[in-house]
Amino acid sequence: MEEVNQFPAVERRRNPAVPSEQREKGEVAVFQELGKALTSSLQLDQVLRTIMEKIDEFLRPDNWSLLLLDEAKQELYFELAVGKASQALKDVRIKMGQGIAG
Repeated sequence: MEEVNQFPAVERRRNPAVPSEQREKGEVAVFQELGKALTSSLQLDQVLRTIMEKIDEFLRPDNWSLLLLDEAKQELYFELAVGKASQALKDVRIKMGQGIAG
């Protein structure tokens, strides 16, 4: 039976020349840096940006975003967005229960 690759974008970015043991060490290092980011600052904006930068370095997505919840309005809003549609997403708000993220 042929194996189906469910995540071609992730596989495409992996360097097949890098041994899996070395890749795993890199993954552990990313999580260590994320842990440091979480404990290094009380500024939410700074922590979120650091986390997203590390995720960006690790996964190298073409487009990504971070949604946060506005509890008063019960809406999600784009705190960070990178990619082609990032400017268009700046003022988008998603009601709870709507769309994939809501």
